[in-house]
Amino acid sequence: MSTAVGSSSSPRFTATTSTVRPDEGRVGVDWYPLVPWLAPFLVGLWAGTRLYPRGVRRWSSLPVPNPRAASLAGAPGRHSLAIYLGHQAVLLPLVAAVLLAAGVEVDW
Repeated sequence: MSTAVGSSSSPRFTATTSTVRPDEGRVGVDWYPLVPWLAPFLVGLWAGTRLYPRGVRRWSSLPVPNPRAASLAGAPGRHSLAIYLGHQAVLLPLVAAVLLAAGVEVDW
């Protein structure tokens, strides 16, 4: 069995590009293959080039969003790493406490 990074028979290559989930225990619970998401990505890329040719809105008659509302709506996206890390630090102990209270053994 070949383990070269560029080889198509490489376990690392097939684990990242396949549409089938690899064996249990080898990856985390939030693992998703890349290839099935290529089509939605390309559709979004195509739609963006049609709606915003040369980076300008195609339909200028549409109302421009309120800058304050747009800024508030974009705030979670600007701080997504902090939100992700914060929710992990809160949810992990919370779920562990609920499982321990339910009598389930938590294996760290």
